[in-house]
Amino acid sequence: KTRQANAGLDFGFFDNRISGSADFYIQNTTDLLLERQLPNASGFSSIVENIGSTRNKGVEVSLRGVVIDNPKHKFKWVNQLTFTRNKEEIVSLYNGKVDDIGNRWFIGYPVNTFFDNEKIGIFQNDNKDKDLITQYNSNGGTFAVGEIKIRDKDGNGKIDALDRVILGSAVPKWYGSINSTLEFEGFDFSILVFARQGQMINNDQSLLYEGRNNWLKVDYWTPTNPTNAFPKPVSGRRGPLFGGTLAYQDGSFVRIRNISLGYRLPESFQKRLRTSNFRIYVAALNPVLFTNFRGIDPEGSPGIATPSVRTFMGGVNITF
Repeated sequence: KTRQANAGLDFGFFDNRISGSADFYIQNTTDLLLERQLPNASGFSSIVENIGSTRNKGVEVSLRGVVIDNPKHKFKWVNQLTFTRNKEEIVSLYNGKVDDIGNRWFIGYPVNTFFDNEKIGIFQNDNKDKDLITQYNSNGGTFAVGEIKIRDKDGNGKIDALDRVILGSAVPKWYGSINSTLEFEGFDFSILVFARQGQMINNDQSLLYEGRNNWLKVDYWTPTNPTNAFPKPVSGRRGPLFGGTLAYQDGSFVRIRNISLGYRLPESFQKRLRTSNFRIYVAALNPVLFTNFRGIDPEGSPGIATPSVRTFMGGVNITF
């Protein structure tokens, strides 16, 4: 069951040279269907129940500006900006306002939240890290120089499940776009840029560089390359210690979604061709991506999957 309240504002200034809208909303959902884990001794691994209450609140803004409008020289430049910010949070669960660590559900955080040990670097060949390794290993650890260094949240010198922390969420903090179009004489140009910021991705591809999946090129640690990115490879090992921590990555990106350039023939030529519209164009879809994400594509292929397609094309639009 969902209840939602919205408040909106439409505005325009300077004969609508600047116009737009702003919408504010809050959405409360109760009896949310969630898949809750069960002890394996019960014979079932999970059960779907109406156990959740969540809240979404945010703002959506759209702004359009006519920068230049000169009919005499047939020159027009228009920019349109969109911005969306949404906060998703769990309000309560089956046991009230109490976190469910086993299912990784936390009050005040989105349903899809990442909760795990945190990688803070790679153990280096220095006295400070060697002393830390000795401390961890005296409490049951098997760490070594070149292995992943894990954050000791409770400071007891022992790395275990109690050191897990909330790392982030798959829900972006905000996303938006800007679309710019220009028209001059018979030419037209447009570019659309889209951004999504603040979401985390669990990229399982980051684990495929060692053992039986030795095919991904990474900046791993060696005595002559003391990096903090990836641990040292070990012959015959399926994966590094605490290797799952490598998968959590910042999935923020900025992508040029579309670029197009066209030319419409003058009316005098179109009369000879007996057409009402004759336009030649070239276009590119998803040509450029800016991101620090180490995988293939933070939008189309956050793991091992087909990435977003990059397309280049040209054509002619003819209307008789």
